[in-house]
Order: sequence, then C-alpha cells, then structure tokens
Amino acid sequence: MLENTELMAVIISLVSLGVSVYVERRAARLSDVSFRRTAEHDHISALLELDRVLIANPVVWAICGDHPLARGRQAETEGWRPPGARPSSTHTSTFLSWSTISATARSA
Repeated sequence: MLENTELMAVIISLVSLGVSVYVERRAARLSDVSFRRTAEHDHISALLELDRVLIANPVVWAICGDHPLARGRQAETEGWRPPGARPSSTHTSTFLSWSTISATARSA
C-alpha cells in the first residue's frame, strides 16, 4: 500500500493534470474565437476597400455589375482599362483583377 507522502504526490499529480487539461481546452476555445474575429475583421476591411474602389471608379460597376442599367453601358466600356494597366497578350477580356482595382484606387 502507498504511504501518506506517495498518496499525496499521486493526488497532487492528478489535480494538476485536471487543471492543465481544463486550461488547455479553454485556451483552444479562446484561440478559435480570436481566429474567427480576425477573419471577420479582414473580410469587412476587404469589403470596405472594395466599396472605396467602386465609389472612386463608377465605371467598374458597368464592367463587373449585373444591374440592368449596367448592361447597356458594357458596349461603351469594352476597351476600358484602368490607368497604368498593361494590355494583356493572352486575352482581351475586360475582367479586372483585385490587384488592378486596388492599384487604381491607390493612384486615384
């Protein structure tokens, strides 16, 4: 049978194991919450940047939008490219990439 000191050592070890498991679970839960909040913040920041670009360059609505009024303007904006954009050698699409849009917004 275990002596008093050995019994106390086993009890203390089990209590410390329980506390460490509890702290690990709580830290993992808080880490998940923090990750979700960071992702939400980044998403909202990207949407605000996109709003700034669309307000600064309304012609982008006519190229990328699907509103019925924008459909009539697509013929007018077929050859439009943002200032400083290089012509593409592989295709002549009017699709704008995110980097092109954000670069245009920064220069405006």
